[in-house]
Amino acid sequence: MKKIFFAVCFLLFFTTVYAGQEDITLTVFGSSTVWGNGLLGERSMAGVLDDIIRNSLSETVYPDAMKFSATPEKVSNRKLYKGTASKIKGVGSSVEFDISGNQLVIWQQKARSFDYGEMTVYADGVKIGSFDNKNNTMGHKKLVFKANGKAVMFPLGVPFTYNHKVFCNGKPVKFKLYNQPYVTGSISRYFPGFDGVVVRGRQNENVEHYLYFFTPPEGEITAEFDHGSTVSYTRCTVGETSGDDQTLESTFGTGRIPYDLANPSKFSTGLDFRSSNSEACQIFHFKDDKRRHIKIEITGGKNPYFAINFATNRNHRIMNAGIGGFTALNFLKDKSRRTVDDALKVLVPDSAFIILGGNDDWYEAERLVWREEKNLTFEQVKQLHSMFYKKIINQPDGRFTAVRNAGIIQDITPVSLTSGELKGKNIPVGSYIRIGSYYGDNQSTAVRRVTSFDGKTGVICWEKPLDPRTMVGVCDINDLKGADFTVRTLAGYKNNISQMIKKLRKANPEMRIVLLNTYTTNYFCREVWGYAEALEDVAKCYPNTVSVDSSPAVYEWLKTQFANTRRKANIKSTGAAEYDIPKIGHWQGFQVFVNGRDVYGKDCRIESGSFYTPVRKPDGSWKVGRTSDWRKQPLKLVFTRNVPPAGTVIKVKLADKNWSNDYAHPTQDGCNIIGKVGFDALKSLLDGNSKK
Repeated sequence: MKKIFFAVCFLLFFTTVYAGQEDITLTVFGSSTVWGNGLLGERSMAGVLDDIIRNSLSETVYPDAMKFSATPEKVSNRKLYKGTASKIKGVGSSVEFDISGNQLVIWQQKARSFDYGEMTVYADGVKIGSFDNKNNTMGHKKLVFKANGKAVMFPLGVPFTYNHKVFCNGKPVKFKLYNQPYVTGSISRYFPGFDGVVVRGRQNENVEHYLYFFTPPEGEITAEFDHGSTVSYTRCTVGETSGDDQTLESTFGTGRIPYDLANPSKFSTGLDFRSSNSEACQIFHFKDDKRRHIKIEITGGKNPYFAINFATNRNHRIMNAGIGGFTALNFLKDKSRRTVDDALKVLVPDSAFIILGGNDDWYEAERLVWREEKNLTFEQVKQLHSMFYKKIINQPDGRFTAVRNAGIIQDITPVSLTSGELKGKNIPVGSYIRIGSYYGDNQSTAVRRVTSFDGKTGVICWEKPLDPRTMVGVCDINDLKGADFTVRTLAGYKNNISQMIKKLRKANPEMRIVLLNTYTTNYFCREVWGYAEALEDVAKCYPNTVSVDSSPAVYEWLKTQFANTRRKANIKSTGAAEYDIPKIGHWQGFQVFVNGRDVYGKDCRIESGSFYTPVRKPDGSWKVGRTSDWRKQPLKLVFTRNVPPAGTVIKVKLADKNWSNDYAHPTQDGCNIIGKVGFDALKSLLDGNSKK
């Protein structure tokens, strides 16, 4: 009886949740954090959003929950949803499953083949329609080029090429499809024994394959090849390699090569957006909403087969509009057709995410307050945290003056601070102020929106009171006296995000838009701060738009990552206040136990060992900011109060794992955390504006 009761509850649940629910179309705009591995969802927040939508806002049935007439063949391809499909062959073969709802959406893979199957679909024993899996991408071409001994790139006119036969002046030359990840420098070193590679490139609106010769050829080039691709869940220009339907060519290609065929740009460019492929799905609608038994049977074809990826009851579509290195300005102006307008030509979504800031920050270097640190030696300059400096000035006496992008807090209250460096400055209301000295833990600083400023008295104010209990290393508000603060406007970034929103709004005035800050960076390497507050300000200007910051969720997740004691150090106090920790570089998530009590953030801090330092140029001037000198040294434990007496054992624990390996690009754990934050924000819009 219990089983029957739970089965009835299950059916009622799905009838309630899925009845009348809308199909979601979603575009995720972003840079490398959205690009992931260059497909639709691999190691990307776009993939996490896709998973959550498919499994919480629809009922989705996967092959392992289906019944096949015979054991199916497993098909693997990264362009499939979750990477696999199940294939049956021959007339009479079938697959069956149950699903609820008022529509049936079948996602399949069409093999790179001239073979095809004809399928008939039944619901509760009644035929509801049919479809086939003919692959219309298949073809063959032969091209002839005249080479001048300078050009190394020759366009093949289409992507998805394979089985290449290339001749130079009648002699065969060896080519291979380019299959490398993100690399720079010489490409030939990865392909010993080959004369060149076939690589994707972009010419105006079209992505196509190019022959790339390692040595410029001269004379007549002939190229004969097949072209075609599997038709899978992911719509993109990435094709399969010559050997099979499973292994893909590189998701990276070469950039704007048509402008100079002799000097192609780097082979690490993201060329196109990726989206759900309508050519891979079949949709059947029903008049009523109920649970049905579905049967799909092969009833004809040529060497017939059917490969099912999954079935669902909602026609959700997603576009991954993430391109590595992109900024908001790139989405407004890009000669290679990767703008918001270009994305809208493929899909006008009802929902959109904008996830940008990490690359935009390189163009937001201006700070509105600074101070001079004079009479520094060369050795002292070389130890400075370069990202925090405006410039280095050579003094006549051979020493140096460093101009730091920060003032010193002279006095502070929960809603204001006073500083001599503010006197005479112009700080616009609406600017962003970062309060507190940064050593490696982002929670040691706080960001506020400037609400008033007095340049005569050097007083700056904000609205939301500072709470010392939320700041690592700050027990009392007065602990911040003598600490750093800095101010920025992010005006360019905010304007570019607003322009993106306006373009989306023009295409669909009712579009739901989520502005998502994904960055909890190491400020010594990327000063991505103020962006959550900036996005909040932008969101307030537009209807049906929300902003959300993933950092609080990252901090909460880090608190749970101390189960494994592998990352730890036991230090015997010498009575000193500072100790090196074996971990090299940067980390987030710490515990420091003295006599069984965790004193991290109260009595001590841990300083980052990963930072840029200034670099002296050949002409004697200095480069600051992001430089070629990136230091990695041991983390440092520093006691600021209650230094443990000599002989005391100090137990240091580092979080077992982190949300990111470089504190910019999320791991899969990071994608899961951030994706959930983003979905919750989208869900709040769906709940308020969903169609009834």
